[in-house]
Amino acid sequence: MTADLGRSGDWPDGLADRLARFRQGYIVEDVPLFFANLGAAELWEHARHLIGSGPPEITVEPGGILHHAMILTQGCDIMRKNIPWVTLAPVYDASTRLTPEQISSARGGKTLHLLPLTAAWTHGEPWFVDLRLELPVEKSALLDREPIEPFVDEVDYRRLSERLAIRRQRPDLPEDVLDHVVGPLFDAVRAEPDAGAALNQSVYEVRLQCNDALTPSVVTVFVLAKDGEEPDEGGWVRIVGSIYGAAQEHGLTIIGPEVVGLDELTARDYVTSALITDVESS
Repeated sequence: MTADLGRSGDWPDGLADRLARFRQGYIVEDVPLFFANLGAAELWEHARHLIGSGPPEITVEPGGILHHAMILTQGCDIMRKNIPWVTLAPVYDASTRLTPEQISSARGGKTLHLLPLTAAWTHGEPWFVDLRLELPVEKSALLDREPIEPFVDEVDYRRLSERLAIRRQRPDLPEDVLDHVVGPLFDAVRAEPDAGAALNQSVYEVRLQCNDALTPSVVTVFVLAKDGEEPDEGGWVRIVGSIYGAAQEHGLTIIGPEVVGLDELTARDYVTSALITDVESS
């Protein structure tokens, strides 16, 4: 019989009470950045320390710079016995790691993998959680660690949840499509005199369909209408036309926009297309 991947042994005394003190977003100390190195090339440029004899080699960041981590696991899952782990992400002071321009971009919400901390203990320094790397750690590690609050109010906790959801919901589109279709499309919409309000008023979703998942050459734009409403088709044709030439210079031919209702779009076109939102252009 195959063992349940989430099977957990008896919890140590006091673990349940201890875990009840933690929530998504809380920070713990003394958790190094670590990952498995399964390939021949070392891609991470920073200092590293190998533990174990491998394979796989487990790489640990030496020193104390990154020895803080944020809990990404939701509160209900922290308490579940069939999930023996919590998921953590590195937290660090970016003063010496990012340029002032990069820090400004991250603080302004333009860098999706970095979320600024706002708690008083940061003293206004550029502390961020880096969502690019997620670290599985057994929950028993929280027995001897104190929770540290990262944010000044509940609005920031909600922002963390939204940022995690956005990163999961991003369409699996090639970088060229994001750079030369999605980003320019929403840039053009936001450049409208009303910031795109009229264009978006009757739109349920905007979706993209690529002719190849890895190396697309044709991208179809679908503008789905809300029930009983008619989007500004001429406006969307103008917007897509404004980015057509630049996209074609990068080998991407845009078809559409096809402005249709949900009852007009085939099921195949819907499930083989990707929802896009303005956050992708940031």
